[in-house]
Amino acid sequence: MRLHTHGMGFFVHPDWASASRNRFWLARALVGGQTVGLMLYDLKGEEETRFLFRALRFYYESAQGRYLLLQWIARHVDQADRVELRLAPTEHPETWLADLAVKTESEIRAPMGRVLDVARLGGMQVGPGGFTARISDPLCPWNEGTWRFEGRAGELQVVHGGQLDCHLTIQGLTALVFGAHDPDDFAIRGWGDPSPAVQVVMHAMFPPAVPHLHERF
Repeated sequence: MRLHTHGMGFFVHPDWASASRNRFWLARALVGGQTVGLMLYDLKGEEETRFLFRALRFYYESAQGRYLLLQWIARHVDQADRVELRLAPTEHPETWLADLAVKTESEIRAPMGRVLDVARLGGMQVGPGGFTARISDPLCPWNEGTWRFEGRAGELQVVHGGQLDCHLTIQGLTALVFGAHDPDDFAIRGWGDPSPAVQVVMHAMFPPAVPHLHERF
């Protein structure tokens, strides 16, 4: 599931002692012999039929995988009266089934990010369009100067020079790359001065995203 899950990491030193205690069950959804869903869960409680079914990991590659996992949860109706799923903030469980009484609580905080090397942004996936910005970065002087950002065949091309379209601080460029802020906010925050026309191009190249950390530290 790692290839399909944002920010999922494998750690070099797994907790073998925890694994040997068998505290969790692993449910695997199979279609045609292929794994399309994984769920790591346990059951907690003091009274039968009133356990909490808690899924700490809930991954699926397709709608079929998701509903196979939900079906497995439903089969525990004789044991659990509550289900707790830990999901990415991009998920919308209230739309999965018409009769779900979903209550959500956010435990996700957006990660802090910073572009360290403007030149190495080249190759990331972007939309069509292009603009040239003068970047200011007093802490990393190699980033300063005029840079051309252009989306070609779905990939970002970054080169020096070009006819200037706007000014951006490194904070503005970082917010753009991570998709975390509307370019219209940049002037208010002191992050740059893109015109409305340039903002349209920025939106097309760097659509809004929901940055989040998958792993917990």
